[in-house]
Amino acid sequence: MSQETCGDLSPLPAANSATGGAKSIHAMCWLTIGILLSSALVLILASLWLLDSHRIYSRVFSDDHFHEVATHLPALKRAALARLVFSESDAVCTPEDPRGMLTSAGLAVLYLIGCEGRWFHHDLSVSMPSRAYTIHTVGNRFGCFLARLLGIGMERLQFHFSSRRIHHTVFTLNADEHRQFADRSVTPLSPEQLAAFRRHWALSRRMGSWQRIP
Repeated sequence: MSQETCGDLSPLPAANSATGGAKSIHAMCWLTIGILLSSALVLILASLWLLDSHRIYSRVFSDDHFHEVATHLPALKRAALARLVFSESDAVCTPEDPRGMLTSAGLAVLYLIGCEGRWFHHDLSVSMPSRAYTIHTVGNRFGCFLARLLGIGMERLQFHFSSRRIHHTVFTLNADEHRQFADRSVTPLSPEQLAAFRRHWALSRRMGSWQRIP
């Protein structure tokens, strides 16, 4: 092969290098576009989740929903008093159990009363079954709200939550206190009482300390 012919072939490596560089730039462009699209998708999904959460919790904390919960509480109390818990089987509940309710906003409330000698253990559990977990603000606020309507002071309450974030507001009464409690009607909720509860909540923000249970 002549020197002239070899000279004509010498630029080929440089051409191949240029082609490889162009491909690398092209790949980087697609990678950048993919990252940007993924980020945009994450932001869109996060925005939709926030909007959905805002819609749900706006209903949960609305005046109408507080009144709905208060309206059903007397029936829950009567059912809990009529069916005391003496064993684990007594605590098993079905969707039709009158000791529980599911509100229009998706809040589940279950009222169980256990009996142990002269002591009666009252357990008000609050959860949102449609959510992955129940936030403390929901469990705390409605647990205290229910206890207030039942005429139980904050100093008598204990607070627990499970791994599934089911919130339990618990209080214990002796036999005499329980008898008086059973005879006492649930406090009807007036607009003034709800406003007072909201003011009290706004000042304290969080009532009681919560302990985790299995």
